[in-house]
Amino acid sequence: MKNAALLLFVFLLPLRSPAQIKQIIKADEKHNILEKYFVLDSNEQIRSGKYEKYVLFNNRLICDGYYKDNLKDSIWTYYSHRGTVAVTGFFKNDKRFGFWSAFNGKDELQVKYDYSNKVLRYYKLSHTDSLSQNYKVIKGADTISLSLDRPILFLDGEQIMQNDLYNLRYPAIAREHNIQGIVIIAFTIDTLGRASNFKVKSGLGFGCDEESLNGVKRITGEWLPGLYKGEPVKVEYELPVSFTIVKD
Repeated sequence: MKNAALLLFVFLLPLRSPAQIKQIIKADEKHNILEKYFVLDSNEQIRSGKYEKYVLFNNRLICDGYYKDNLKDSIWTYYSHRGTVAVTGFFKNDKRFGFWSAFNGKDELQVKYDYSNKVLRYYKLSHTDSLSQNYKVIKGADTISLSLDRPILFLDGEQIMQNDLYNLRYPAIAREHNIQGIVIIAFTIDTLGRASNFKVKSGLGFGCDEESLNGVKRITGEWLPGLYKGEPVKVEYELPVSFTIVKD
């Protein structure tokens, strides 16, 4: 009798069908994005399977990856506005783990970071950073100009940072008055890599300053603090945002 029950159980297993999924295509005109992903038939709030995000107006792929039980899972890749790989690595239970690699505009490896052990494995200075330049290191109420052992690093690399700024809206009033140039946004990276105290250091006016400030605040990703004598330091970091009118 026991063997018969076991046999019945074995034969019943193949009859259990996997969870059914269906694709959702969702356009968000306000944020200029288009998402394609799969959800469970039984619960459309649970993503399961392949995910893709595009820029809505030009269909440029922003990123692709996978979801499992509504959590990011397996390999994810984020692309530059040129369509090349900007950063790639693995998620597990919605958290990054293992090695993630970021590439610069020349498709060279710029940063390799081990998220499992919180260890920087490799970095290449970007064109905007140099060990010989001085940084504004904040010590208590004082700000001191120092050369760092290691500059502040954005772990997703310069291309992802540029992506977030690439789609900034050119203010109509700035276009009308032919306003072009660079806005400098300053913010603080503390010893834990947290960004705060965003402000316009040098502006153009005509709406460019506000657009730049909001764009820099929207940059997502982790920072590594600068090092001085082997210790993390709090630094005021400056990021330029360029406004150039392209003639048709």
